[in-house]
Amino acid sequence: MEVNDAAWAWDDELAARTACPAHRKRLTDDASFSRGRLTDPVPHHLRADAHPEVAALILHGAADPVTAVEQARGLAGRLPRTTLGVVHDAVHDVLNDASHRTTAATVVLWLERLRADRRDLRPIITVAEADGNSAAGA
Repeated sequence: MEVNDAAWAWDDELAARTACPAHRKRLTDDASFSRGRLTDPVPHHLRADAHPEVAALILHGAADPVTAVEQARGLAGRLPRTTLGVVHDAVHDVLNDASHRTTAATVVLWLERLRADRRDLRPIITVAEADGNSAAGA
């Protein structure tokens, strides 16, 4: 199915949105949820590139069938104060996907960095593997 196809079947849309069984059930059971709007454009006032002076955290699913990760990388590259996180195996809605707890923790860590250092967003913690190599910044 084409990514921009507005006529996605509900099962296809749901699979593109989240791999979390609890979130899938919640979306399916919610009568007020608007199906078929997954590929609607993001309103301009919500777009990160509308406010380039603001620090931004972009989280993107590596397995997102709606938007290619290269688009997220391109946006992050155009914004001066952006952190890009690619969530392994996640689809479109990374905040409600199977690894939602890890993603939420990443948001909290990013907010702590922003609070501690509004200009440079330097890591508060650098995790090192046993061989001494850096694994990730928090």
